[in-house]
Amino acid sequence: MHSRWFCLSCVISAFCFGTVMAADEDDEEFRPGLVAEYRVGERAVTRIDPDVAFAWDEAAPDARLSAERFEATWRGLVLIRLEAKHRLHAFVQGEVTVELDGRRVLHGSAKQPQWISGDEFIPGFAERPLVVTFRKTEPAAQLKLFWSSDSFGLEPLPPELLFHDPRRLGLRPDPAANQNN
Repeated sequence: MHSRWFCLSCVISAFCFGTVMAADEDDEEFRPGLVAEYRVGERAVTRIDPDVAFAWDEAAPDARLSAERFEATWRGLVLIRLEAKHRLHAFVQGEVTVELDGRRVLHGSAKQPQWISGDEFIPGFAERPLVVTFRKTEPAAQLKLFWSSDSFGLEPLPPELLFHDPRRLGLRPDPAANQNN
């Protein structure tokens, strides 16, 4: 008799715990990182990148792609904590464009690794849509995003301020990515 009650209590506990866990996951609207799509010709792979800081050199951006000239797009949100003048910067070898709230705030290209900076802008306080596009134009490539403001000096764009909403961005799991795990 006791084993029946024990089994019943285990089943009820597991059900309740699972329901609470599912509710917690649903409450987390935004997830860390940006949705990245890397493309070489017709082949594309999607993954979550915690930030935009890469020195690929002559390597492929992802093991599932070749090291040819590729394109990459990161989409998500950046949390702006200050209503102050900001400026985006990139250490880049290739071509980069950054849009914040649908407005281009950085664009440039470089054949050799070098710094480029966008114009100052004043974003409002909140999570703001961010789109970063990159195109490899030389045999080697790299892209590292930075920012600065009236309130802080040059620093990497912090991963803890980058998010994505998988429901809005249509993120689909890549079956090839799961085969490697």
